Amino acid sequence: MQQELWLRAKSQVIASLKAVCAMRAAASHPLPPPPYNNELKNALSSSDGSSLKPTHLRTRVTNGTLINSHGFPQGFNRDNADKQNTGESSKDLNNPVKASRSHQELHKELLMAHRKGLAVCCKPELQMVLERRKKEQTQREECEQCRSPLEQVLLQRQQKQQEVMREQEQEEKIRHEVQLLEFIRLFVLLCKVGGKWSDVGSRERIEQEIRRNELLVHFPRTVTKMAALLKQYRERIRTELDRVVDFWLKYSHDEEYGGFFTCIGKDGKIYDELKYVWLQGRQVWMYCRLYRTMPRFHQPEILQAAKSGGEFLQKYARVQASDGPGKCAFCLTRDGRAVKVQRTIFSECFYVMAMDELSRVTGDKEMQSDAERMMDQLVHWVRVDSSGLGRPQLPGDSPINSMAVPMMLLCLVDQLTEGRAELAEKYRDLGDWCVSQILQHVQRDGKVILENVSLEGKELPGCQGRLQNPGHALEAGWFLLQYANARDDAELQNVAVQKFMEVPFLTGWDKEHGGLFYFLDADGHCPTQLEWKMKLWWPHCEALISYLMAYDHLRDPAMLERFKQVYDYTFTHFPDGEHGEWFGYLSQQGNVVLDFKGGPFKGFFHVPRCLYMCEKMLDHLLTTLES
Repeated sequence: MQQELWLRAKSQVIASLKAVCAMRAAASHPLPPPPYNNELKNALSSSDGSSLKPTHLRTRVTNGTLINSHGFPQGFNRDNADKQNTGESSKDLNNPVKASRSHQELHKELLMAHRKGLAVCCKPELQMVLERRKKEQTQREECEQCRSPLEQVLLQRQQKQQEVMREQEQEEKIRHEVQLLEFIRLFVLLCKVGGKWSDVGSRERIEQEIRRNELLVHFPRTVTKMAALLKQYRERIRTELDRVVDFWLKYSHDEEYGGFFTCIGKDGKIYDELKYVWLQGRQVWMYCRLYRTMPRFHQPEILQAAKSGGEFLQKYARVQASDGPGKCAFCLTRDGRAVKVQRTIFSECFYVMAMDELSRVTGDKEMQSDAERMMDQLVHWVRVDSSGLGRPQLPGDSPINSMAVPMMLLCLVDQLTEGRAELAEKYRDLGDWCVSQILQHVQRDGKVILENVSLEGKELPGCQGRLQNPGHALEAGWFLLQYANARDDAELQNVAVQKFMEVPFLTGWDKEHGGLFYFLDADGHCPTQLEWKMKLWWPHCEALISYLMAYDHLRDPAMLERFKQVYDYTFTHFPDGEHGEWFGYLSQQGNVVLDFKGGPFKGFFHVPRCLYMCEKMLDHLLTTLES
């Protein structure tokens, strides 16, 4: 039986070989052109082309030269004539037909060429192309007819297999697109259902919806990728915070007179011994906050430095006054003598922050009372009578609502009321007033955040009225979001994100060089501040806090993307890998312009506060993902 099958297969192979030999022999002898080609050849050989062209398009002979209906010699082409005049090659003039996909297309182009007056001179080449294509088509048809049954079966199987593979590839592509859409639906669902994952009821609804949509298989993979990304951010931020704290512990302490040096060069050398009260209060607050909330900074050295700074402030910062706590100086000598007093409230604001936070780590009730007395004095100056600030009201100087004032008071409300229900009730009205004052700075139908407006909440004329400060707007944004979250105010949450976080980024981000501009003019004029286009450290710190806080509370992927964009620029340009800490002042192109690490306005505050808050928020996000 097997021998019979083998002989049958052998005979089929021999028959196939004979057929192939016959096809090759036939190919070596040209076949006579089919009737269609002969008819086409005869038609093209007609001198007047009457069978193919209308009368008004027929060519005529003048002195042995073919002239077409447009009065040009046969084969003349305007484009080719232009090329000849410019010295370009015209070797393709006699080949108007390029590579065609089919016999029919070639025939169509042949007719079009004939109508243009080029058919006669191109006839031999066109005829040759037509004959070759017809010959190849005939050979393919004969080859298919000569295939043995076995060859036909194998060919059909091969074609079917190729078709199945194409279908599988298409199905795989569609499946991948469906999975991508499911991932997107999952993220949207996580944003919409419940808001916070820590809410058990919301988490249960999310899990039920995932099972209902059969997305559970994708959820662990998505969480794993997200956790890896957040861990990467946290490790870099954690490392940078340790380096920044180490820099200030090493170089800023004044062991002789107390307090802190803040004018520090890039390598830690002190270049000025003046002490600025803003920065003294900020450093005390920052040391105490790290000591109180982060176990690795619960160190005696940090607590002792904070106490030393607090004692220096209580002893020297306040200028004597006949009634009330009095104003605080802006600048002091190394041994505590007042050098300058500003007619603003900000030295007093940072004094309150320092005393209140220090009282929390030491348990000193007198410090807490001192902070509350200064806070009450601030509220009086801002809302009742500002004469105590010492600023005369000149006839041409109209009162304004500067966003920095309600921002700072809102920050102090958050500081003083943490964990204290009685003070929370006392300052509830003040907090609401601060929010309303900040919201007045949203102008021009929500398209700009202006730094200064009138007391009635209207736009002011001139440069002062058009001034934009993207960093301040972003800082106000996370102040508002924090306040809204504490009161579960969804409307204020939306305003904080959409207006105070999105608008400053859209208007303030440098699309060419990256980074946030320092100042902008709402009408596009050049700001009068000389440093307007520089990239400063603190606006980027506030942006990192803002976008990570927005993502932490709202789970909006767009906020995480914003955070990533600011993170990439910030950690590429500001940190000093050699000596530690961050440079503060860059050019528009991102190059270091001022290389000191501390000065009259840059101290131990914006950088460590940003890193500390971001690390805490990333810890919370990762704990939520893991649970």
